[in-house]
Amino acid sequence: MNNIKISIIGAGGSFTAGLIHDLCLTPNLYGSIISLMDINEDRLNWAYNICERYIKEMEANFKIEKTTDRRESLKGADFVITTALIDGPRRLRDGWTIAEKHGIKWGGSYHILYDEPFWLNYYQL
Repeated sequence: MNNIKISIIGAGGSFTAGLIHDLCLTPNLYGSIISLMDINEDRLNWAYNICERYIKEMEANFKIEKTTDRRESLKGADFVITTALIDGPRRLRDGWTIAEKHGIKWGGSYHILYDEPFWLNYYQL
């Protein structure tokens, strides 16, 4: 039985479902706690329900928990996976549009301008 805790910050996005699916394919992690965290409770509940279903259907031995409190999710975490994207996919699309306008393919770094205050606060915990 593992005592590993994996915290997923920004877990309300669709990326989380694929991530949990992949974790379910990793038996060495069975017994771990997966803590889903998102500030949007509706999206968090959606992700939690899908992840619970994956875990059950794949007969993976994980304990899954959810919270809207970042500190609670991070407490005791051995691994942290951050999928948070401030203002969602819209920011990514804006960056791609601006980059394309200037002949650059995939201007994904544009969203960093909006994410930076979040990450500075995040790392100051």
